[in-house]
Amino acid sequence: KVNGCRYCVLVHTALGRKEGLTEEQLTDLDVYKDSAAYDAIQKLVLRYAEDLTSKVQTEPAVLEGLKQYLSEKEIVELAMTVGIANMANRFTESFDISPP
Repeated sequence: KVNGCRYCVLVHTALGRKEGLTEEQLTDLDVYKDSAAYDAIQKLVLRYAEDLTSKVQTEPAVLEGLKQYLSEKEIVELAMTVGIANMANRFTESFDISPP
């Protein structure tokens, strides 16, 4: 919801359910930092994605936290995934693509 993309929220919510996110996790997404629905690694991943989306970089402490759980390759894949999602967001919003 960081970008406000209607298409992305709808599609990613459905994909999240399919991949096993709980209703509590979906409901608490906007307040993930204070939610018991997310564990430490999930909170770090969400913070990283939110930071890259809104300000292109993250705090060093967030990156160091991720390194406790993820390999360098996994962090690169995470950064690429966030970048691709942001590109898709800008594409769907700029062309006013409606959710299915």
